[in-house]
Amino acid sequence: MDIPHIVTDFGFPSALLLIIAWSLRSAGKFLAPLLRSGVEKHIDLVDTLKFNIVHQTELLENQSETLKEIHQAVKPGVANP
Repeated sequence: MDIPHIVTDFGFPSALLLIIAWSLRSAGKFLAPLLRSGVEKHIDLVDTLKFNIVHQTELLENQSETLKEIHQAVKPGVANP
């Protein structure tokens, strides 16, 4: 990239915009793999949390059913030791 040649051909404001665009492209090429791995790890975390929530919901439903069965098995008015 010949910066003096760009400034001469396009003028300073246009050359400055081209240099900024080129810099952003270079930064994007560098950061893309880092961001991609971070996003993939975040998606894995969200999937794990979703699975845990579903599992906890199932456990709570089972506990609720067990408590209902216990409540129905205990006779009203009888004191438990």
